[in-house]
Amino acid sequence: MFTIAILTGNGHTVTVTAQSADELKTDLTWVSENAPQIIAATKSLEAHTGASVNAPAAAAAPVGPAPACTHGTMRLVQGGISKAGKPYGAFYGCTSQDRESQCQSVYV
Repeated sequence: MFTIAILTGNGHTVTVTAQSADELKTDLTWVSENAPQIIAATKSLEAHTGASVNAPAAAAAPVGPAPACTHGTMRLVQGGISKAGKPYGAFYGCTSQDRESQCQSVYV
């Protein structure tokens, strides 16, 4: 598993987690291409909530082993901001590469 934390100029952190080097490259390209939308979403959330969107407040680490599905042990996906600019919580996702056969995610 690969995880990279990118510190932005305005004091925010963008964390990218991937299962492979190819997935990391794809994700980092997406972050780079969508940086203006990520910044706008962060500013909008902060304006509406009055709180910083830098990191989840004291997010508890999952306890115990990761759940398993028919495809094996599920991978932990950290919460963040979706491509549509909406925040989401951490969850365990199916490791199947075939999106049609992926099992339902387990939210933390």
